[in-house]
Amino acid sequence: DRDPVCGYVGIIHDICPGCGRKETTASPFERIRKITSYLVGNTNCWCNPKLAELNDRIPNKFEDDG
Repeated sequence: DRDPVCGYVGIIHDICPGCGRKETTASPFERIRKITSYLVGNTNCWCNPKLAELNDRIPNKFEDDG
């Protein structure tokens, strides 16, 4: 994800971790998602079941084993 206002790049949920800004329709966050092996940058045309699948996902957290 990317916040076009402050330039933060990383996972953004409802609020940008970089600047604390909430997403607005006038200035939305740029999102890339991989669904069924395709990278998509916009979910505006997705149907409700596909959006529900996206919302139910849990981001992977990788830890360095040292």
